[in-house]
Amino acid sequence: MAIIGRGLRANGRVALGVAAALGLGAILAARSGDPFVADPAAVAALRSTIALQRTSSVAQLERLATALTAALDEGRQGAALTIQGTDRPGPHLEAAAQSIANADPLVADAQALIRRLAGELAVWGRAAPEADLALEPGKLASIGAQLRTSAGAADAFWSMRRATETTLTRLAEAFAAVDARDPGRALAAIDAAEASLGKVRTWPGSLLTLPIWTKATGDLLAALRSLAVAIRDHDLAGARAAEARYRTSAATAHRADIALAVAIAEGGSAASDNPLAAAASALRSVEEALVGVRSILA
Repeated sequence: MAIIGRGLRANGRVALGVAAALGLGAILAARSGDPFVADPAAVAALRSTIALQRTSSVAQLERLATALTAALDEGRQGAALTIQGTDRPGPHLEAAAQSIANADPLVADAQALIRRLAGELAVWGRAAPEADLALEPGKLASIGAQLRTSAGAADAFWSMRRATETTLTRLAEAFAAVDARDPGRALAAIDAAEASLGKVRTWPGSLLTLPIWTKATGDLLAALRSLAVAIRDHDLAGARAAEARYRTSAATAHRADIALAVAIAEGGSAASDNPLAAAASALRSVEEALVGVRSILA
């Protein structure tokens, strides 16, 4: 009996050990394999790091967006002046070009911050939102260089645009002088009009409708010159012939005015449209990245 009792007591100790082991296994099994779930302090520290990275990324993207917005406003003002002809557009476009180029270093910094933020999220096991910045370093510098070239083209177009206005003003003066039977004043105005028309003709750009206006205007000036000379020389027959030429030329004036309006609208837009469109696309990329970064921990 004693032997049997000792055996039973031994088996009891084994059973207790097995039970304890099974209990510990159950406790361990109940704990998550994720160290951050098991360690709330680590989770809090990581969230704090991610929050700081998010704040830094947002601030950098906002700086970039602010710089591009200001540059675009300046550039669009220059583009509008190219068409309006009130002030020279080049300074505005050059300022925009410089601002865009100056913003280029911000791109690499923003990308580095976003990558660091994505890395912290990966450590936490969270998928990063759509926060990529679809803008490569060097792109803004390239856009700035294109816009700087456009500034020169815009100024040249602006000068041509002003020359058309001068031509029309002198043409009106010549007509008024002929109507007043003042051939000397008429011929002086015609000379000035032809000089400014020459500047329009030598503009290096290519617009399909501009030659329609230059030819019609040249024909009007030629007819007025003949009429002024006939008045000066008291040549009645020559005056009648010149008046007939003028009426024929004037019949195309409305079509010529439309052609000039189309040329100014198309040429003014073409001067800086492409680089400004590229800058606007870059700004959209920054704004999209901002939306993604702001959604983190939101």
